[in-house]
Amino acid sequence: MCNDLLLFCIAADGDTIYRNKRYWYPEIANLTTVRKIFPDEISFTQRGGECVVTLPLDAAWSATLSNSVGVTVVRRSGEGSEIILPATSKGTHILVVNVGGRVVKKKVFIK
Repeated sequence: MCNDLLLFCIAADGDTIYRNKRYWYPEIANLTTVRKIFPDEISFTQRGGECVVTLPLDAAWSATLSNSVGVTVVRRSGEGSEIILPATSKGTHILVVNVGGRVVKKKVFIK
């Protein structure tokens, strides 16, 4: 059977009919293309009623902001190098950013 030799089988309209998981792992390939990010490379600033998190690269991300007792205040996901979060909860928080499978934690203060 030729399914063992095919990488993809794509219909005329562009839909993927078959992907050979034995040889094609884009989930793993995408993780290795994002470099390691350090907490000091992520900037956190406050503008009025929102917090702006700036990443050192454009990538898919998810962000979670938790207060000092561990309660999640906001959770967002998206793509790009900027994350906008509401500044409704005041005080010390923990920002957890997942960028391309790499997790960075940073302590932040909201006035």
